[in-house]
Amino acid sequence: MNGTAVWQNLSARAQQYFNAAAVGDPKAYEEGAIEISGELASLINPINRRYAGQSFRIMGGQMAGRLTLGARRSAPPWRLDDRLLVVPIAKHETAQCTFVLASDGRFGSSWNRDFRPLFDSLDLMFEDVAVWGSLQGWHYVGYAREADPATFAADVSGLIPDETASGALSGWWLGDGIAMSFRRFLTHDETRPPYIELLANSAQRARHVADLLAGQLTSTWLLDRGDTVPFLQG
Repeated sequence: MNGTAVWQNLSARAQQYFNAAAVGDPKAYEEGAIEISGELASLINPINRRYAGQSFRIMGGQMAGRLTLGARRSAPPWRLDDRLLVVPIAKHETAQCTFVLASDGRFGSSWNRDFRPLFDSLDLMFEDVAVWGSLQGWHYVGYAREADPATFAADVSGLIPDETASGALSGWWLGDGIAMSFRRFLTHDETRPPYIELLANSAQRARHVADLLAGQLTSTWLLDRGDTVPFLQG
């Protein structure tokens, strides 16, 4: 399967990002790849055949950095106390946790053979990565811990939910020069409310939004420091 065909099941935005950002040699992954049997087979094996060995850079969020996909023989699946099966499905260049896929389709982190769901599905993780890819050069406004996304969206005119990149666990609201994500930290479980992160396409607009939400944001230190989403080729 060539690089373009690998991502053709995703949105046009995601196809554009991954066709530019993803690199990989599936053949180099075959030696350690694992063929799952039983309950996880119908979920993991098609994913492994399509994505194993694909590597790409994530431009922001809790998973920022380079991620390489594929279930490996050296990291077999395990079953949780609630009988949910999870299997390591990706390796991150710097994160200390393991990234796993559960038998119910959710993608998440694992610190000690546990499961902390981050996205409702692997495809939603890809779509989240693609939104970050579309915001290269944007300015960070700030974030709020354990907040209600709808409440924030109501206070920022023009934000509309992006259904392609949104689920119950994470998602995006996009507007004219403004973007807001909601997600969970890698260490959070699904009972914790998400945190909110806002970005703007200019320093002036970022400061305006920060002033508008003064008192609601937990921190604006990235804005104060002048940080922006990096460029893929930077």
